[in-house]
Amino acid sequence: MTPQFIRNMILNYLNLMDKEYAYEGGVIKVKEKVGDVSFTVYIKFSGKWVQVFAIGPSISDLDKETKLKVLEKLLELNATTFEVKYSVQDDTIIMSAESNIYALTFDNFYLEYGSVPFGYKQLIAEVLPIMSKQKTEEQESESNNQQ
Repeated sequence: MTPQFIRNMILNYLNLMDKEYAYEGGVIKVKEKVGDVSFTVYIKFSGKWVQVFAIGPSISDLDKETKLKVLEKLLELNATTFEVKYSVQDDTIIMSAESNIYALTFDNFYLEYGSVPFGYKQLIAEVLPIMSKQKTEEQESESNNQQ
């Protein structure tokens, strides 16, 4: 299977899913929204693999204790969530799912693709509260120091 064949197959699948997308520089970009949060799902293919992923928030501004709690929660989610996997690259949370091109039926692509927005939804529900707790505590501390 050529890269063009794989690309066209994925674009066809996205059309069947009624997704709006852009294809730029070998990467397909799809706009998604979970609640009030908008984000982009990226689809890349290389060799025998198709990777579907989204870029989450940075953890670089978190203190060491909060960062550890976030990483523990991501590991827990990896153990309890199928398809989507969480990782941290350059202090940024990534949600991703991969599929071998030989398993790239519509049903398989639909599940792999859908797992990434589902993963983002879990991130919002279970990881962002940990991150925002630190910010809330910092704001309370600053408020107390100003009084």
